[in-house]
Amino acid sequence: MTGAHAESQFALDADLVETRASVLIFWLLGIYPMVLLLTWAVCFYLTFIEARQQRLDAMRTLWWMLLVFFTHFIGYLALRGYVFYRRRAAV
Repeated sequence: MTGAHAESQFALDADLVETRASVLIFWLLGIYPMVLLLTWAVCFYLTFIEARQQRLDAMRTLWWMLLVFFTHFIGYLALRGYVFYRRRAAV
């Protein structure tokens, strides 16, 4: 391994540690950027609307709401994939 490669690897590791530290600060202090909270709220709202349109029972609606609550945008994308699959299977 060359010296330049090792230095660039160390720089990448330092950036990763800095990013993790900033996320840890959000988690510990409970202070989040407004944009993050806004996108979370929008995903949560859209999940509720989508579950209502699909006429899911209360347990499934709660399951999808919790998935989006814990995973944010990834959970919402999973819901959109599930709805796409259901609509396609119904045709």
